[in-house]
Amino acid sequence: MKGMTVENTKDLISAAANHPDIASAIEKNKYLLLFFFSKSHTPRCTIQNQDFGAHYEQFSQYNTEVIGVSRDPVPVLKQFKQALRLPFTLAADPDCSLAQAFGVIKTKQLGGSEITKVNRSTFLLSPCGKLLHAWQDVNVKGHAKQVLSVLESLNKATA
Repeated sequence: MKGMTVENTKDLISAAANHPDIASAIEKNKYLLLFFFSKSHTPRCTIQNQDFGAHYEQFSQYNTEVIGVSRDPVPVLKQFKQALRLPFTLAADPDCSLAQAFGVIKTKQLGGSEITKVNRSTFLLSPCGKLLHAWQDVNVKGHAKQVLSVLESLNKATA
């Protein structure tokens, strides 16, 4: 990830630890996979969440806590999670504080107006809070398998 240093990685962990849904995951001493998506109930975000859900058992086998982060409010995320039967936590970030800390806010021009959105991104953190891998501008199809491949490599390296 551009501009990522050890110092601001610590800032990321601090920002994540201040979010109640993520703080409990950090305490479990597992890998932490945070994926940011822009809006529930939209086609690509639905595919992205379903893909992580379909591979959830494999993530669990690699001792990985999966959390999807969106600026949608809690009730919308709750309904989205139920509708898709997602086995992982969806964390609400309505003020975009997490998205800003992780550098995934994207501003672009659309029809003469400036819009701000969350850039589809994924971050893998070690059980001790080290940023291991970051994916930006994620293509939703096959992304969960890409992440699993990195986890598999990490698992082999530590075995």
